[in-house]
Amino acid sequence: MAQITPITVRVVNRSWIKENPDNVNTNNHKYCEIPAQLQAMEQALDQSEYYRRLTETGYDLWKPILQRMQREAKEMQEPTSPCNEGYEIILTPSLCRLLKSAADGGLLMGRIPRSLEEDLEEQVLPLLAPCFGRQSGSSSGPKYFVRLNSCSPKDGTGEHSPFEEAWPILLSLCTSERVQKALRDLLEHGIRGDNENSRNLKLDAYEIPHLNPWRDEISTLNEFRIFVPPNGKVRAISQYSIRSGG
Repeated sequence: MAQITPITVRVVNRSWIKENPDNVNTNNHKYCEIPAQLQAMEQALDQSEYYRRLTETGYDLWKPILQRMQREAKEMQEPTSPCNEGYEIILTPSLCRLLKSAADGGLLMGRIPRSLEEDLEEQVLPLLAPCFGRQSGSSSGPKYFVRLNSCSPKDGTGEHSPFEEAWPILLSLCTSERVQKALRDLLEHGIRGDNENSRNLKLDAYEIPHLNPWRDEISTLNEFRIFVPPNGKVRAISQYSIRSGG
C-alpha cells in the first residue's frame, strides 16, 4: 500500500499579511532565493529549465481557456448580456525597455522618475487612456484588474485595483518589483509562453498588460491557494469564485 504523505495546514492571520506585504508579494523564485528549509524540499533547477517552466505558467497561455469558461458562465447567468473581455495592450521591445528603466528608478523612489515621465506620457499613456472611455448607458467609466503575463503590479505604489484611470496603472507598473523582475527576465531571456522562438530571439521580447474587467464577486476574502512541493509540477492554484474560472 502506498504511503500517504501527511499535509500540514498552517493558518496565517490576515493582519500579519497586511503588516508584512513584502513577504507575500514576491513570485517566481529561483532555487537560490528560497529559504534553506524549503530548498531541502525542492530540486535545484538550472537556468534554462527555470525559464522553460516560466513559459508554461504565463497568463497569455491560459487566458483563452479562462475566457471561454467565463463566457460560458456568463451565458448561463445572463444569456442576453454580452461578455466584456477587456483589453490587451501590446508593449513593443522598445516600450518594454522604457518601462524597465522607469521601474529601475521607480523602485528606489516610490514614484515614476521625472526624467522618464514625458517619454511615458507620450508613448505608453496613449495606449492605456482609450480603455477608459465611458460606456454607453453607464454613469461611470470602466474598472479593471491589471496584470502582465507573469504577474500583477499589486506591490506597486498607489492604487491597487480596481483601476479607473490610466495614470495609476502606469504608476503601479513603474514602482512594482514584480513587474521590474518580469521585464528584466523578458528582455534578458525572452520569457514568453506564446512565442516558441522568443527564447533565442530577444528582438521578439514584448509584453502585454491585460486590462480585465473588474469583477466585484472576486475577493481575496474568498481566495484559497494550494502549494504543492516538492514535485515541481504544481506551485499554486488560486480560486476566487466557485462559479467560474480566473
